[in-house]
Amino acid sequence: MSGIDVLEKSPDFLFYSSEDGKIRVRVIADSDTVWVTEKGIAEIFRVEGEVISEYINQIFESQELKKSNVFSKQKVQKDLYKSGTESVELYNLDMVISVGYRITFQHSGIRSLEFT
Repeated sequence: MSGIDVLEKSPDFLFYSSEDGKIRVRVIADSDTVWVTEKGIAEIFRVEGEVISEYINQIFESQELKKSNVFSKQKVQKDLYKSGTESVELYNLDMVISVGYRITFQHSGIRSLEFT
């Protein structure tokens, strides 16, 4: 997925729900990965959206991930029960994992290892 793709058929939607039911995030399932919005990533990790945005920028600046491989703009159905589409920015599972790694280290107090 790259650029803005208009989905010809309805994508498969999954919902991530936390055990306590406080988090419910809509995820788009693709053939080999899942896609989620920046807001969805923030909800999964229970942090502010600005934190996610900062980590995403760090990941791109460090070239850990290439934007063309993990980012996509999609036109998706606004609501599962209503017609109409909206353009959304999505990140794939690789980005979710990279962001989660940073959040885990940031909040655990563990410093990442540096090899010299």
